[in-house]
Formats: sequence, C-alpha cells, structure tokens
Amino acid sequence: MSGLEEPEQAPPSPVYLPYVPELVYPKYMPPEDNVFPTKEQPLPVADTPTADSPGHILKVDVAPGRPMSEELGYGIMDTWDELVGASEEIAPTTLQGVNQRVTDLSAIVEQGTTIMDRHVYRRLAVMIEREARMACEAWGLSMDARDNAHLDVLSLHTTLVAQHALIFDLQAADCRRQGAIKELLAADHKR
Repeated sequence: MSGLEEPEQAPPSPVYLPYVPELVYPKYMPPEDNVFPTKEQPLPVADTPTADSPGHILKVDVAPGRPMSEELGYGIMDTWDELVGASEEIAPTTLQGVNQRVTDLSAIVEQGTTIMDRHVYRRLAVMIEREARMACEAWGLSMDARDNAHLDVLSLHTTLVAQHALIFDLQAADCRRQGAIKELLAADHKR
C-alpha cells in the first residue's frame, strides 16, 4: 500500500539561532583571568571610614547558631541556608546523591521563580501578543498601500495610453487638413 510514510526525522525549524561560543560584548566583559586578579584583603580597622563614626560597632554579637537574616528581620527565606546545612551534613559521593541535590535545588528555584515571576511572564505574553497583532495590522496596511500604489500606476498607464491614442488621432486629422489646404492652395494658384 503506497501512502504517506512517517518521516524518520522532523523537518528543520524555520527559525534557527546558531550557538555563538564567543563573548557577545568582549570589550565590556573582562577576560576570566582578570576578574579577580588578587585575593581581597580587608582594610585595617583604623583605615575604614566607619571606624571613627560615633555609631560604629566593631563586632556583631550574633549567636553562631542563628542566621543573620532572622536576627535582623529582613524577611529573607532561609531555603539556601537549609540546602547548605543539608549539604554539610551529607556529603554525597555517589552520582545519585548529586543528582538528587540538583533536582531538589532546581525544584526549589523553579517554584520560587514561577510564583514570583508569574506577573512578569503574563506581562511579557501580553506584550508579545500585542506586538504580533500590530505586526499583522501593519502588514495588512502595507498590502493596502501597495495595492493602492499599483492601482494608481495602472490608472496613470491607462490615461497615458488614452492620451497617446488621442494625439495620434489629432495628428492624422491635422495631416488630412494640411493635405486639403495644400490641394486648395494648388487649385487656387492655378487660376
């Protein structure tokens, strides 16, 4: 039975974005070996600008078991601290353990970004739909303008052909009248 066969491979995508392995803006991005040329050295206490300020506290008295985010009340989620603590407790040596940690981290990040960025995604979708609608409308208007210009050219061409035909008719009539005048002058001259 000869009929449609399933393709072995999907056709190539009409939109192809090649992978660019080099830096996009190399003059604005420093090479990797120049990012941190030396280790950061803390300033001596006497050289810091806040050392002489009246409200400066040299040491922060925070219990070692309490994270800074809870102490200061910034409202920071301690998910990352929990992941760090879990990784310190169990250092996975198998591939399965590493895969599980990556899966857990990606699930946490995905949940956080999905919930937090839902309004951003919706706004982006609305902008894309609006741009597509405006592009479609602009295409329609350009087609209308092209059609109008084409019809104007055809109208001018038709007018030009009609004017040429009228000119040829007038030239033929003029030629006949000139011939008649010459005959009358010749006849008048013979008398």
